Amino acid sequence: MTKVVLLSFDVEEFDLPIEFNINFPKEDQFDFSFEGLKKILEILDKHDVSTTFFVTAIFASKYSSIIREISRKHEIASHGLNHQIREYTKREVKESKEIIEKKIKKKINGFRAPRFHKIDFNSIYKLGFKYDSSICPTYLPKRYNNYFEKRKVFIWINILVQIR
Repeated sequence: MTKVVLLSFDVEEFDLPIEFNINFPKEDQFDFSFEGLKKILEILDKHDVSTTFFVTAIFASKYSSIIREISRKHEIASHGLNHQIREYTKREVKESKEIIEKKIKKKINGFRAPRFHKIDFNSIYKLGFKYDSSICPTYLPKRYNNYFEKRKVFIWINILVQIR
């Protein structure tokens, strides 16, 4: 019997220290994330597991060759333009999709807003996404307050799959 698990990773510039007023230069943010990505890929390859990587457009631009290589075995989806944007506009989501698709030379179907911010599902659908994974059903003080959200997959108005 084959077991199926939905597994995904966010691939972004590591900006958490900045939220705590710690000086963490942009290049270090990228290096830190890149090292973690390499370790994750080793584990996934060792166990022959494929997954979804939600990638920021800025990370995909900086590391386009590895993101393109990853896309051969794993799904690449959009995680927005960069991780610092607090509220996304339709234009920014569209731009992130276009940049990532250009880098990996294939269409992407999924979107996850940075920090699981809420996004307008209708806009996501109109931009050509097939699913959204922007709601994290958990409670994390001062970050997420979705403790009572259901952990499930559902179709929003028969057009967009929402994965929680």
